[in-house]
Amino acid sequence: RDGVFVIDSTGRFIMVNECVVQALGYPEHELLSMKVHDIDIHLSAEEIRELILRNQRGETLLFETAHKTRDGSVLPVEIKSSTIFYRGEPATLAVARGLRERKQAEQDLRDKILRRRILINGSSDGIVVLDPQGRVREVNRQFAHMLGYSTEEVMGLRIWDWDVTYGKEELLTLLDALDDKGDRCKSLFRTKDGSTIEVETSANAPVIGGEKHVFLICRDVTQRNRMERAIIEEKERLSLLNTVAVTMSHCLTASDVLRTGIRLACKTTGHDGAIIRAISPEGRSRTMASAGLTQRERAQLAKLMPRAEMLKRITKGQASIRFGESEIAQGRSSSEPI
Repeated sequence: RDGVFVIDSTGRFIMVNECVVQALGYPEHELLSMKVHDIDIHLSAEEIRELILRNQRGETLLFETAHKTRDGSVLPVEIKSSTIFYRGEPATLAVARGLRERKQAEQDLRDKILRRRILINGSSDGIVVLDPQGRVREVNRQFAHMLGYSTEEVMGLRIWDWDVTYGKEELLTLLDALDDKGDRCKSLFRTKDGSTIEVETSANAPVIGGEKHVFLICRDVTQRNRMERAIIEEKERLSLLNTVAVTMSHCLTASDVLRTGIRLACKTTGHDGAIIRAISPEGRSRTMASAGLTQRERAQLAKLMPRAEMLKRITKGQASIRFGESEIAQGRSSSEPI
């Protein structure tokens, strides 16, 4: 498949094989009347003479050039040349290997890489490629933006620098177990400014060229999750209001209303029981209603609550009184309304 030329010291062809004849499209007798610079589109006659001199000094040369065929098309070739003796005279032996297929394969690869780069950087999701040790091999702009870094900064990171869901050893174990079947998970990522974001990650680890590559496709779902939690909380609030409205509608007396309110408040806040006391400006108090408390607990509360220092702590939403194994919270902070 290789073309073989034998060239004299002036650059004239003195022997060519059949592969050369077929590749260039010239008859053999016509090629033997030509010189190298007649078919080489990159090298001048002077440059060719210099190459022949280097061969004569004992160098073996390997270089790429291009030959023009008889129909005017261009054939990229790789030339390996050295000095031999041909019919008792020093000459240059040049072996030409066609590079068209390799050049096309290289161009196809460059095009594929470009398309992949456009696809990766055009993705709305963050994409990062890791080695099995958690080092970043490749990253798109969206992933870097998600974490607040530049792409150059991310290239110096490892997965445990941003993934705070697990420790370093656990992450390495997960990377080692990951294969090309892939996996999905929810993670917590730490950004450059120290804040955290909630992330959904799709991961797979194919073996390419004998090496394992870990591909992570990451989507920031922080805002989505906040909205979903807000919707759930609003539904719960509306459900509670509906329950309150329905339950209160069955109350016949003021005491029923108070006791029902206590039960609903305890159910919402997770407490076992509570008491409502009316306190006068002079510090006198009386029980209005209670629920979920024993008689002893009610009596102890009634005894403690009139004390001035206890009233002060209660009005600040800080009082908590312990009875044996149970604890009854008497106040709430402003962030925990009953």
